[in-house]
Amino acid sequence: MHPKNTPSTEELKKTLDLYLSNWKLILFCIILTIGLAFVFLRYTTYQYEASATIKIKDEKQSQKLPSMAELTKGGLFAEGSNKIKDEIAVMTSRSIISNIVKNLHLNIRYYEQGKIKEQELYKNPPLKLNFFVSDSIIHQVDTTLFIKVKSSSEFLMFTDNGKSIIDRSDSDGTLYAFGDRIKTRFGDMIIIPNIGNHSPKIGSNLKVSINPINFMVDLYKPKIKTSMEDGLSIVQLQLKDNIPERAVDF
Repeated sequence: MHPKNTPSTEELKKTLDLYLSNWKLILFCIILTIGLAFVFLRYTTYQYEASATIKIKDEKQSQKLPSMAELTKGGLFAEGSNKIKDEIAVMTSRSIISNIVKNLHLNIRYYEQGKIKEQELYKNPPLKLNFFVSDSIIHQVDTTLFIKVKSSSEFLMFTDNGKSIIDRSDSDGTLYAFGDRIKTRFGDMIIIPNIGNHSPKIGSNLKVSINPINFMVDLYKPKIKTSMEDGLSIVQLQLKDNIPERAVDF
């Protein structure tokens, strides 16, 4: 057997000299890679999953409900199959989802806008909107409000023209005081600031998105996943959201 060829000292020296002669380029590539990784991790929107387990009571305690595989492979007339199908249909129905959206006020979302990314503020937003019209009207509203906090008592409000508030001049906005009655195309409202640690920061740029309930139902319904263990009357629900607290609340 012949020994494997090993690099000579001269070849190793040439390789080392090649790297040393390009150390600036190599260092630049390393710094650039680390920078891109930081930006990606900093500005990527993550998805979180929350789950809930529900036991469905069976009228015949000794009877096991069919598995999901049995339900989808033709066992539709097996005893108990209609019960589990009906329960899953109710849990993921539009009416149930609509009630959740209304109770959690998920049709109104608050964001703080930055130069690169906007951050959604779910828990304790800096502002709260109170309306003088009925919920039935608000639940059909589709609009976006842009607000720039000027002081602890005043703010500028901008109409939605497709531009970020950061790209707009203060002269484009209308000055209001917190608590003023503001007229809009869907009815009057007032904007109240939060207090304490959650009060709006002076100079912050905020966006308030108001969406129709039906739109939010269409958004959430496909996100709800159901599964069950074979032969057990236990259904598991999963929901993914970019805000973990909201997924849990839902």
